[in-house]
Amino acid sequence: AALGAAGDFISIMSYSQHTRRTPPGPQAGLPWMREVVDYFLKFVPAEKLSLGIPLWGEHWYTRDDPSLPERARSWSETVTWSWGSGLAERAGAALHWDSAQAVTWAYIENGGTFEWLFLEDVRSFQAKLALLRERKLRGFSAWVLGPEDERIWDVLR
Repeated sequence: AALGAAGDFISIMSYSQHTRRTPPGPQAGLPWMREVVDYFLKFVPAEKLSLGIPLWGEHWYTRDDPSLPERARSWSETVTWSWGSGLAERAGAALHWDSAQAVTWAYIENGGTFEWLFLEDVRSFQAKLALLRERKLRGFSAWVLGPEDERIWDVLR
């Protein structure tokens, strides 16, 4: 509430729903983003809010960690749209659309275990823009330019 009273432009970092410290999942599933926005709207007028939209994806895999008795842990790394979709293609993995979460995902079998991809693409971007419009927010903030699916620029034209 104090930020809403003092600020005239507030960018909501609505991503990082899943990180390398959580089980695999999207950066910002649509239900998660909706909950974040609705929480902020209790305290901050919509005309002050900018929706933070992630433009990168995550590649989840198992990583060696000698400090653990199991010697392995789940890990993730940031991937660009082109690298992540190319990884899926090279591995023969199908990209799937999760309409509830508004995210493209895939799994890759690697030596009997699975690696996961959760990729932000033009469709996920459009779904997040629709949330922004539905809640009548001021605009959006993108993190970070460079890894995005270049097709988003056609949407923004």
